[in-house]
Amino acid sequence: SANITGLLPGSVYSVWVVTIAESGMMSPPSASIEVTTLIQDTIPSPEDITVVDVGFTWIAITWLQSSADNVNQSVVTVVGKDKTFNLTVSSNSANTTGLNPGSHYTITVIAVGANGEISNPSEAITSATL
Repeated sequence: SANITGLLPGSVYSVWVVTIAESGMMSPPSASIEVTTLIQDTIPSPEDITVVDVGFTWIAITWLQSSADNVNQSVVTVVGKDKTFNLTVSSNSANTTGLNPGSHYTITVIAVGANGEISNPSEAITSATL
């Protein structure tokens, strides 16, 4: 068993296992599984995630978050067939760059409060690059 630390709450990760013999020989990786980390204390989730523009390698989005929620940053999770990553921003918009042309992506947003509170993920949206 292993305990993997330093992961973002409410995020999706692909995990696989390799074994290393005493001789230093490494096995091929196992099949990967996707796991989602748990959410801590919650604040309201971001709403109305909207794609405002797309390009060959990027998707620009905005969302609504009440100023009363005391949110100081948001974590945008982008999941595609061949790419998954998190982007942390301190506004209600993000430009997800480095994507592959002609690919579909699922995007969610998590709000992070000033005291470390974390929302559940927003409703997921799907968009494609050009």
